[in-house]
Amino acid sequence: MLAALLPPLVFSTLLIPAISWNPSIPFPSCLTEGVTWDPENVIELVIDVPTPEACQLACSAKADCEGFSWIADDIDLLVAKSCVLFSETKEEIPHENIISGPSICPCTITGGCKSIDHNVIEAIPDTVNISQCRKICAETDGCEAFTFLGEDHTLANLCVLYSSCEDFDDDCTECTTGIPNCEPCKFSETFYGVCTVCSNDALLLSYAPPLSGQSSRMVLCDDPLDKTCQSAQVTLCPAGYHLCSHLEFITLNDKWNFSINKNHRPVGEIYCRHKSGAGHFTLGYNGLSNIFLNIDESMNCWYASSRPHSQCTATADGCDQKHVSALCCSPNPKCGNGAVDDPLEECDDGNDSDDDDCLTSCTWRTPGSSVGRYC
Repeated sequence: MLAALLPPLVFSTLLIPAISWNPSIPFPSCLTEGVTWDPENVIELVIDVPTPEACQLACSAKADCEGFSWIADDIDLLVAKSCVLFSETKEEIPHENIISGPSICPCTITGGCKSIDHNVIEAIPDTVNISQCRKICAETDGCEAFTFLGEDHTLANLCVLYSSCEDFDDDCTECTTGIPNCEPCKFSETFYGVCTVCSNDALLLSYAPPLSGQSSRMVLCDDPLDKTCQSAQVTLCPAGYHLCSHLEFITLNDKWNFSINKNHRPVGEIYCRHKSGAGHFTLGYNGLSNIFLNIDESMNCWYASSRPHSQCTATADGCDQKHVSALCCSPNPKCGNGAVDDPLEECDDGNDSDDDDCLTSCTWRTPGSSVGRYC
């Protein structure tokens, strides 16, 4: 009822069109490398602080601390792992071997949640700022996300509380969305502004540099104990990621200057083979000892794997190649909109089912033998 009572502008401007945003995926670290602030505003020096996150925690515990700098390596009289606390952070000063940040990471993103399936809990007018909106959300039962409308918005200072945020609009530049309680990724786990943590104790071997014009990211995760079946490699991917399709790989691998031994060859999406069974898109078909990830790979369904019997016939157990690594891609925001968008898609049926011909990676479930080797 509440969504219907609010002015239409809130939901037409704030919430359409929608892209995917998952509040459960950790926010990236807000810390910055290579900058600090005016030493005249130093209020305390703490030594032997093990990580920049521990330094940030020390800052957040002091009411007058606005920001901190963590010393990564010895600098003049400052020894490594020193933590410098500042009362003001108005002007950044470039400096090597320093990681700095605010007392608390804001954990917000520009844009707004979409009103769908009665997920609006309440809309509070005359909210002072984002911090107050977050506090209201934290104190409201069932609030999973909030959107605050900024000063230049028609409905300025409106705080909208949501029970879920399954769809998201990034076109509202005067809207700020966040979650009530946030534990952002560590600085060491944040690459190019994206939180990248492999799951189930897998190691992050490498990540592809971001590609201009593409929001998707690609990383390589590996089970150091080689106990994960090839058919379950997706469980090693960061939260929200999936095994990359062949189109995602050849699009996102530009300037990925990394190589891996063939004994840990990367595997991506699982496709149904034309005759029977299933196989991964697999790198390193040329037989060389080292696989270079900046070299495009032809479509294939090489390493045998498995999909549910409802999707592929006579599937193998998919557990005889545990030495492989997982080629993981973040969600493509356009996949699922019902339109085929180059260069990452070859189909798009507008749903999230893998039981039909078009997979949720927006590639064909059964490529066919004429399309790829072993397919």
